[in-house]
Amino acid sequence: MIEGRFVNDQAMNQPMSKKRRGGWLSAILLLLNQGLATIGFVGVEVNLVLFCTRVLRQSNADAANTFSRWMGTVHLFSLAGAFLSDAYLGRYYTCALFQPVLVIGLVALSLTTSFLLLKPRDCGTMDFFCHQPSTFEYAMFYLSIYLIALGSGAYEPSLATFGSDQLDDHGDDDEENPNISSKQQSFYSYFYVATNLGSLVAETIIAYIENTGQWTLGFYISAACAVLAIALFFLGRTRYRFVQLSGPNPLSSFCQVVVASCNKAKIALPVENGLLYDGPEERQKPKSTAALPAKDFRFLDHAAIVTEEDAVAPNPWRLCTVAQVEDVKCVLRVVPIWLCTLTFAGVFVQMVSLFVEQGAAMDTALPGGFHIPPASLTAFDILVVSFFIVSYDKLSWMLDKLNTPVFPPNFDLWKMGAGLVVAMAGMVLAGILERERRDRGEGHQQSSLFILWQVPQYVLIGTGEALVYVGQYDFFSSQVPEALKSVGIGLSMASVAVGSYVCSLVLTVVMAVTTRGGRVGWVPPDLNQGRLDAFFFLMAGLTAVELDPEGILGPPQRGHIARLEFRKQLEKDAVTREAFNRQLREEREQRRRRRESRVVPETIDGLIEYFLDTEAREIEVEIARLNKEFFDHLQTELGQLRFAINRTKEIEDRTIELEAMQKVLLEGTEAYDKMQMDFVSARERLMKILQAKDRKSAILELVEKNELNRSVLALLDENIASAQASNQKEAADFMESVRATVVKYITL
Repeated sequence: MIEGRFVNDQAMNQPMSKKRRGGWLSAILLLLNQGLATIGFVGVEVNLVLFCTRVLRQSNADAANTFSRWMGTVHLFSLAGAFLSDAYLGRYYTCALFQPVLVIGLVALSLTTSFLLLKPRDCGTMDFFCHQPSTFEYAMFYLSIYLIALGSGAYEPSLATFGSDQLDDHGDDDEENPNISSKQQSFYSYFYVATNLGSLVAETIIAYIENTGQWTLGFYISAACAVLAIALFFLGRTRYRFVQLSGPNPLSSFCQVVVASCNKAKIALPVENGLLYDGPEERQKPKSTAALPAKDFRFLDHAAIVTEEDAVAPNPWRLCTVAQVEDVKCVLRVVPIWLCTLTFAGVFVQMVSLFVEQGAAMDTALPGGFHIPPASLTAFDILVVSFFIVSYDKLSWMLDKLNTPVFPPNFDLWKMGAGLVVAMAGMVLAGILERERRDRGEGHQQSSLFILWQVPQYVLIGTGEALVYVGQYDFFSSQVPEALKSVGIGLSMASVAVGSYVCSLVLTVVMAVTTRGGRVGWVPPDLNQGRLDAFFFLMAGLTAVELDPEGILGPPQRGHIARLEFRKQLEKDAVTREAFNRQLREEREQRRRRRESRVVPETIDGLIEYFLDTEAREIEVEIARLNKEFFDHLQTELGQLRFAINRTKEIEDRTIELEAMQKVLLEGTEAYDKMQMDFVSARERLMKILQAKDRKSAILELVEKNELNRSVLALLDENIASAQASNQKEAADFMESVRATVVKYITL
């Protein structure tokens, strides 16, 4: 976790002057760094499938699988880098550590391609494939691209937040600068623009260079851009603003709950939720609704059971607070939604793998001898996504200004659902286009169908990408508690990673099934002989399944989402919430003043009128004033009213009022007397435990008599709080150990 306190260096604890560090100059350096680093990474990504087929001599299916697994690993490294940044290294050092790894990977790939893979030297074009690489050459290739995956994936999430830190003026400057949040929001928008501009350059210029067979030149340009990017990054070292690391690792907190609940799986849960561990500092505080354990995922509540061992030597891997458990439950509740986006990640991967192979088998020639690089069509995806996000942000900003609630509840889920529908349509369209392309193919030659017919499917996939991933990010950010915010964002990243592996698995299974009996399979080296359209239709069908997952996951549980939406609405409307709380405080104070100003009558008749004029919520305050004489007098008056000869409306109303008051007061006094008896009895039992020479035997004796209940525990907690307030540490520690033993036997 990161605490927003700025320091001169992450290894130092000296506060810094925010006016001397950060600002737009530092942010611009980081934006340039991101744009250049993106050129380096996308320069490899954009044509990796064609490189695998033309240089490494892989089949279309193997090349697609290589790319899917590699992309999945990139996003897994993004998830790992985010946790590493939050928990250990910090944002700056995460970027400083992994950007050189990206450079090393790009240089290694350039050298490997130049000296090992391009045999003969002019191979790697559409018409002239290279020789089959050796095992060592394959190993060097995979080492290079996975170094690139590590270098690019691990630093990018940290770079975005590190750039935002440069414009974070929270603190003493708040009053001077009212546009703090808008500046940071602008940076995120510019960061996305820088990423897209870098991708556009790579997917047009570098893609064209590589498509002509000049792989070494393309990779060297990518490496040079990465070197320039890291030079700009370190150039701003003296101007950057750093954030000090603080707080627990969210991943550790998540794992602690899981481990602790497994360790105590055989211990029965207490009947009362109040017996679960709230943390030492929370014991004297009343529980809020949010702190009470939810009824779902009850297995995890075992992590908050206090045993005698926990009282002697607390261990965070054996004992967790209720708040920690509830945070983990919040994460688990969004897992079904997360699962519904995995297939879309596989669809997204097709855009830069099988779509490129499909385009390579189409007519790419333009007048004048220019050929459109198949991978460059991904630029349409970038343009669509950029347009959608900019338009959506602008619309959201306008609606926020107008304070107009246009979007329906759970709009993030609607966006994801719409994105899945659009993506499914894109895959269906790709399948239809593939049939037309194959029908126009002539033997093993390229199809006569022009490559720009692919543009609609790229546009549809891009629209689906924007809807799904923007909705997914917003949904996870809103549903996951602040303590595990990194886990929520990590889930969004991990969906692409896991989805890429799922896509690779699906393609592997499809090829294993469709190549039986000597058949070429759905995705053979020559697409004119295969059924790539059937694979696209299969992916569309899998996406359709995700639109209605109830058959697999059961009906969705919306209660927690509704509660969080309501809570978010309250937090958003701070003025209304404060006015409501102020009104409650004023009413409570008015009731207190009225109660204190009232004079209790000395006569029973006056006391009856006094109670008739007392609000029901305040009767419990006055309940101790009642005795047998009062109730006898009240019963006598009721008898006179019931048997009155002349029954007027006033008598009827008076009778109803007195009967209602009699019922309330009788129930109240009964509860009050029981509470007093329980208190006295609990006090006697507690004294017996505290004064016993053998506490365990005394407790077991009370257990046998069924006299060890929550009243004893409540009284013990009250004594502990009193001892702590009086700085009687030894007494408090002694009673803490007694409490641990009592809790152990209450839970049995």
